[in-house]
Amino acid sequence: MVVWRERDAAIVALGFPEGSVATIVYADAGSPASGKERVEAFAGDVSFVLDDFRSLEVHGLRTRGTRTRAIEKGQRQQLENFSLALRGEADLGVTADDGYWATWCAEQVLRRA
Repeated sequence: MVVWRERDAAIVALGFPEGSVATIVYADAGSPASGKERVEAFAGDVSFVLDDFRSLEVHGLRTRGTRTRAIEKGQRQQLENFSLALRGEADLGVTADDGYWATWCAEQVLRRA
């Protein structure tokens, strides 16, 4: 893990045992007119760009991607899943273990910065 951190910005580079890499960039700078969140993923000869949970560009496949009218980050689905789980009608999609590991990862970044 490589970490660079300064005030309200950070860059974290992660390497995984099978050879995959991930780079996380958190920055509070930039124009408020642009999207707040961007995810880019690459696999073989295919690239995906998710921009502010509004549009998905797909390169290298026959499909082009999609655009939505509203930002959908999955919160509604998580609440619906939680409600179903409380009634015993579904398993939790996100568990306390998931929260633990997310917190552990964040603490590791802060310790290495």
